[in-house]
Amino acid sequence: MYDGSLQWTGNSGPARHPNPAPDPMEALVRALHVVVPVLWTAAAAAYWVVFVRDDLPAARWGARLSLLAALLHVSDLAATGAAGLAPLLQPGTLVSGMGLAAALVYLVLERKIRKPSIGVFAIATAALLATVGSAIGDPFATAPEGVPTGRTSLHVAGAIAGYAGLLLAAIFGALLLAQQRALRNRRFGLFWERLPSIELLDSFTRGSLGAATIFLTVTIGLGHMARHYSDRMGTSWDPKVIATNLLWLLTLLTFAARKSKRMRPAVAARVSIGLFAYAFANMAIVSRFSQVHAGL
Repeated sequence: MYDGSLQWTGNSGPARHPNPAPDPMEALVRALHVVVPVLWTAAAAAYWVVFVRDDLPAARWGARLSLLAALLHVSDLAATGAAGLAPLLQPGTLVSGMGLAAALVYLVLERKIRKPSIGVFAIATAALLATVGSAIGDPFATAPEGVPTGRTSLHVAGAIAGYAGLLLAAIFGALLLAQQRALRNRRFGLFWERLPSIELLDSFTRGSLGAATIFLTVTIGLGHMARHYSDRMGTSWDPKVIATNLLWLLTLLTFAARKSKRMRPAVAARVSIGLFAYAFANMAIVSRFSQVHAGL
């Protein structure tokens, strides 16, 4: 019965609240799930100012906001893991995680090459992927049964970083081809004038391919380890295993050929776009025919 207070009482037991108190960890994760895309968007806006005006303070703010967004993004994943869940084993986090990885790869390259004018393309991509991932994903979704979440999460993290490297290589490669065509056709305008030189775009493309090669090497090794300790061992002739190994080999050969200058920048740019298309098909289509990756 209702006793006139904010509690319900009954004959069978003590008073209780109709709604239990929210879990602080869940509240933190959900708050970060909202804040992170906002920060990535703010960082992308700062880099847009850099692209349009070549503004040094905006470049500093863009880098700072990107680092803050990356820190909170990692904190979001860590908090989800601390809640006893597998943050990288559900679609929304896979999408947003690729944005995080792409931004981190870019920030490392920017620090090395010291040219922030192209950052809007990488950070805006991170903002878009973080927003989409946050919209479609539930941070408290459970992992498929029978999957060793620890080792599998590391394997998935390596794959996300490798695919993010290929995504950046495709973006920079497309910009290189666009800039090359603009110069050939004597096309002028703010966009074309603000694009970096072909040499700089080639450096970003090559660096992204190098990062993709490293992370794909790591993810293949972790994948074999995860398969060894998993109940769903599968076979080395699994379609996803074959396709991923081939993707790694093609990426390695492309990076080595461009690094040794045996491949022209425009050719490497086109191959980079093709490699990302192959990687996307491997993730979205080939996985459906895989017994090893069934349910992931």
